[in-house]
Amino acid sequence: MKKINVFLASSSELAEERKQIALMISRLNDSWVEKGIYMKLVLWEELLHSFQGERVQDYFNEEMLKCDIMITLFFKKVGQFTEEEFRRAYQNLKQGKKPHWLFVYFKSGSVSIDDIDEEILKIKKLKNEIEGYQEIYRTFDSIPDLTLKLQHQLDLVVRRKEAEVAMQEEVVDERKPGKDRENGKLKRDRKSGSYNVLRNELESLSSFRNPWEDNVEYIKIPGGTYRFSVSKKMGKVPDLYFCKYPVTNKRYRKFISFLEGKEKELEKELPMDMFAEKLVEFSSSIKGYSEYLGKDSTKWPDKLRSRYDDDKEFNGNDQPLVAVTWYGARAYCFWLSCLEEDSNSLYRLPTEMEWEWAAGGEADDSVREYPWPKEKGKPNPNLANYGENVRATTPVGRYPQGATPLGLMDMAGNVWEWMGNYYDKDKDAFALRGGSWNDSGTDLRCSARGYGDPGSNWDSYGFRVVRGLRAQS
Repeated sequence: MKKINVFLASSSELAEERKQIALMISRLNDSWVEKGIYMKLVLWEELLHSFQGERVQDYFNEEMLKCDIMITLFFKKVGQFTEEEFRRAYQNLKQGKKPHWLFVYFKSGSVSIDDIDEEILKIKKLKNEIEGYQEIYRTFDSIPDLTLKLQHQLDLVVRRKEAEVAMQEEVVDERKPGKDRENGKLKRDRKSGSYNVLRNELESLSSFRNPWEDNVEYIKIPGGTYRFSVSKKMGKVPDLYFCKYPVTNKRYRKFISFLEGKEKELEKELPMDMFAEKLVEFSSSIKGYSEYLGKDSTKWPDKLRSRYDDDKEFNGNDQPLVAVTWYGARAYCFWLSCLEEDSNSLYRLPTEMEWEWAAGGEADDSVREYPWPKEKGKPNPNLANYGENVRATTPVGRYPQGATPLGLMDMAGNVWEWMGNYYDKDKDAFALRGGSWNDSGTDLRCSARGYGDPGSNWDSYGFRVVRGLRAQS
């Protein structure tokens, strides 16, 4: 039995939330145990009974750092030791130590002027800080909202643990004499093949992190059949991994740095001359690409670099890349594919049909009007960056309330996203989806379309990467 220890921290005002989380984990354990996994909730009340010493918080911290998961809840008060526990846990997380997962939830709610005190100001300051930690920050409106979101996150952890157990069993099995195994299933130790192992588990994983892109998360979007808004016909979409965020300046600069010959570790995996040869060959298969790119790879960094790379309003590391051509976006995807395996299309730009389904697909095969849940209604400044409300792009993940139910961020607003398909039969422009920071709320609809010449690089054009479960033929 694989045990996962969970530490729960909050102030006393969220006692009912703590109680409901404990009940939820107890209920879910019934199904998890059947998979060989048990989740143990560690509560400070229980720890207190076994404590003997001078400073109880030191004991709490020690026990907390033994746990696999830490859940922290905040509302109007910062618990006496909750902030300290969070900071210790976050520091360990960044260092690759336990806890390996940190889920921070802030309860939404209005505060009257009369209620503003030192505690409220303290929690507001802490919230503003943690909002910047995109991978761990969440909000909730009610206990059902909290338990639903948390259950989804815990399910992902359980699925990853299942995959780890399966891979460990494969390793043990491989060592048995006389066992006929397919070559390449365990390439991790031979060729930095994190994905060569993962590829065999993709059918069962709900998400994965990409080491070539600073461990950004890709979320599995289950496929479906729906009436596509462009053709007005029913179409089928396969299971597909969508990157949680649009490509950021930081991630794209790593690609440009590789083209400049500055990423020596990456060149060990993919020599620049080999990549150049592959990209030249690939570009010949797409109308106008070879002419745009040229064969002199020393000119590619300047040609593919964002023209806003030095603009302080748009060039923050965590802001989405803008002013990138379709050619540049496609080259980035091709680079990821080559890093992972000898394939042209493992990573690519989504088609409009795929994007629309990921943005708004429902279980009944309908598509929502906007990416966020229906009950949140029309666009507003809490859901997305649009209508020049901010007058520039904002760091990805800044609008968690506007996320899709499966967790995709910035599918509405911030930047238009290049698509992999042409806009129409003329085949002289590519489609764009999602709206942007300077467009109206109507462009945030899941069905809204834009288009651009593949060589255009406006300050509202960016892109998001998708990964198939297998390469396209």
